[in-house]
Order: sequence, then structure tokens, then C-alpha cells
Amino acid sequence: AVQGTLLEHLRLGAGPGLTGAVGQRFASGTTLPAGYAALTPDEPVTGLVPVRPLAPRYGVWGQAFGVFGASEASRNTARLTRETGGFMLGAETGPGVLGDAFGAGLDGWRVGVAGGTSLTQFDVTARQSSGRIEGSFGAAYASGSLGPVQVRFGALYGRDALDTRRTVLFPGVSQAVSGRAGGSTRQGVGEVGYRIGGAEGYVEPFVGAAVLRLRRDGFTETGGASALAAFGRTDVVETATAGVQAQAVAADLFGGAGPLLARGLIGYRRAFGDGVPAALLAFRGGTAF
Repeated sequence: AVQGTLLEHLRLGAGPGLTGAVGQRFASGTTLPAGYAALTPDEPVTGLVPVRPLAPRYGVWGQAFGVFGASEASRNTARLTRETGGFMLGAETGPGVLGDAFGAGLDGWRVGVAGGTSLTQFDVTARQSSGRIEGSFGAAYASGSLGPVQVRFGALYGRDALDTRRTVLFPGVSQAVSGRAGGSTRQGVGEVGYRIGGAEGYVEPFVGAAVLRLRRDGFTETGGASALAAFGRTDVVETATAGVQAQAVAADLFGGAGPLLARGLIGYRRAFGDGVPAALLAFRGGTAF
């Protein structure tokens, strides 16, 4: 969810139809009457001048996100449902800032930093068990264009706190056990697209790749003889994505102050690496399994 939110911001914010348009009082191409300050009210204007909106040199942004899903039951596991919510806040340079500092070739590039928090809740209703993961994260990112080629990439780091509550219930045993563990998440993501179109609309085929390194610390549950010890584990998952995104200006509302955009994206993603969840566990004094 965090990685997707960052990429969504980079895709939307880099649109040619947005730079210098959102938040401007006048639409691109507007002309205004011009004259000298010394002219009296009844004297005619000297001509018309085009409005040239100025793109902001720095900006701040924020976005909330939410994801939900489920892992279906199998022969020896019950159905697990999960919901994730959180928010991200960021600050970044505007167009032209990097060009002024490092050369005209970077005029269209921007860099930024972001951070936020997330909360994931998961439930295994059939086992009367549940848990939650609270996380905080930071990110650094950059995006820009090389002609029609669009480039977006970023890196994220987060710390997580996991709480679990399980009910162990079978003839002769009824226990409630719980555990708490920490962990960390490292992510890197990048995309390259080829944009076809202009300010009024475009189509962009793109390819992307990402790597996720998830570290879970070991912990021992409390609550009875059925409590488990979980060993620390590191999982690495890589993904590759191919797709197409598009954008069009559907309408221009409020005299140019609020463009209405229609956007869409469709893609295919494939995961590699430690895609199947696994854990090394042991009962107190027992053999690990």
C-alpha cells in the first residue's frame, strides 16, 4: 500500500496537463487587457497579453490510502481477512529547481521526501484469532522525463510492531495466547514509461520493478502451554510490472481553477522470491517445525 501510494503520486504529479495548471487562477492560453498605469479609465487599453502561469518551485502534499483483501481457506488453514489504512505526507521541489542548480537538462525533474504511518488489522474468524501491525515509514524519491521517456523511482524504510492474539481450543484445552514482535521493511521501486500525447491527454506504456525486504524479529508468546516461540526471519520478494496508463482532461471547471481529469491504469504484476509465507516455530522445550 505504501509503495503503491508513492508511485501513484509520482504518476499523477508528473502529468504535463498538471504542471502550472492546478491552483492557477486562469487557464493556459488566457489573455488579459494591458495598459500603462498613467492611462485614465476612459482611455482604451494598449493590447492583450497572454497569461503565463508560474509553476511552484516547492510543494507539499498528502494522501490517505486503504487496502483490503483475504487469503482463502485451505485443507488445514482458515480464511484470513486483512485491512490496511494509513497516510503519507511529503515535500518536494518543483519544476526548474534542479535545472537552476545542476543544468537545464534537469529542468523537468523533481525530488522529494515523504513519511507516514500505517495500520494493518487481520482476523481469522474461524480460529477466534486476530492481530495488528503498526508501522511508520520514511521515503525519498525522484521523477522526471528524458523527452517522452518518463522515469520514476524511490526508496522506503519502515519500522513495524506486530501484535497477535490466538485462541487455542480443542477437547481438554482452552487457552488465549498472545505475542508481540518488532521488524523492519526496506523497499526500492522504479518505473520507466514512454508517453504518447500532450497536455490534453496521453497514453503511457510502462514497465516497473520493485524489491521488498521484510525482517521479522523473533518472539515468544505468553498465555499457557500452547504458547509458541517464533524465530526471526527475513523474506525478500521481487516484483515486475508491465502496463499502460492514460490521462485525459474531461472538463475545465470554475474558469480554469479546477481541471477535471479522467485517469486509468491497467497492468500485470508477477512476484518472485519468498512469495509463499513461512515461519519457523517451536513449543516450549520442543523441536522446531
